Amino acid sequence: MDRLALSELARLMKARLAAGEARFDTAMPEFAALEKIPNEKIAAQAAYYRTEAGMAAGTVSDKQPSRRWSACAIAGAATIWN
Repeated sequence: MDRLALSELARLMKARLAAGEARFDTAMPEFAALEKIPNEKIAAQAAYYRTEAGMAAGTVSDKQPSRRWSACAIAGAATIWN
């Protein structure tokens, strides 16, 4: 894994930690920014975790998932963790 990917992964982990601590105002913009990076694995994970954090915060319902995550799931990106 190159240095840039490690940096992006660290940002993802920080955002996940912030979301886990209910600091959604910190986590959500970071997830959104990470969704736009070229690294598809990290971008897909960021979209997933942003949706999870949104559901925990009550800003996204299970009937209204993130558009980006829906597109990723349809494209099969959900299988990248396997």
